[in-house]
Amino acid sequence: MINFYEKLRNKYYCIMERKIKALIFDMDGVLIDSYSMHKEALEITAKEYGITVSEEDFISIFGKTSYEGIKSLPQFSFWSDEKIYEFNDKQDGRFREIFKTNPRYIEGSKLFLKKIYEKGYLIGIGTSAPKANAEVFLSVFGNNGFFRCVITGDDVLKGKPDPEIYLKCAEALNQKPENCVVFEDSIMGIKSAKSAGATVIALTTTHKADELKEADYIIKNFVDPNLNLIFKELKIEI
Repeated sequence: MINFYEKLRNKYYCIMERKIKALIFDMDGVLIDSYSMHKEALEITAKEYGITVSEEDFISIFGKTSYEGIKSLPQFSFWSDEKIYEFNDKQDGRFREIFKTNPRYIEGSKLFLKKIYEKGYLIGIGTSAPKANAEVFLSVFGNNGFFRCVITGDDVLKGKPDPEIYLKCAEALNQKPENCVVFEDSIMGIKSAKSAGATVIALTTTHKADELKEADYIIKNFVDPNLNLIFKELKIEI
């Protein structure tokens, strides 16, 4: 029978044997500092429908597609699909306007992307957000040729925690999932990336570190000095 320490050692060596060729990023909470923007958009839109949404409700849907997130809340569970899509169109549109007016990014994200791009690594985005949100992000942030693929919630049949989105990212980058590192901030996203077979680095931008323990590594943001140590361990050059 394999004990805990043997399992940990096997996991460590499994990660060390990987040849990392691609880095895939969730968008909200990883590239965009969007927590307060999404919260504001959701609360204002819900109020228009006479519904109250708590912060606990908001946190519980992080990482899910817009449809799956709203459908999972008891306040909306009896709504028709048509009404949920109408609601989501309104709240996502409001978020895009807020972001365009005052875009905020996770600290160090832009410089970090530039560094890994210049080192020749393949870069992708795997986000549960709708395609329209990703398009606005790219137009404001500036693609700069960084992103070889952008897979959104509109491109999958099953949202996170299902692995579909990260399997599609790996396929679009022409890489095996085990040769990819995924940056995530949500519990659902970590489950999705791990199920796909990728190495996961979690950011503590949405959840506390002790809630992200399913990830392989945990950092605060892209200027966290621990990131250099992690990359050294994974043999990723920056």
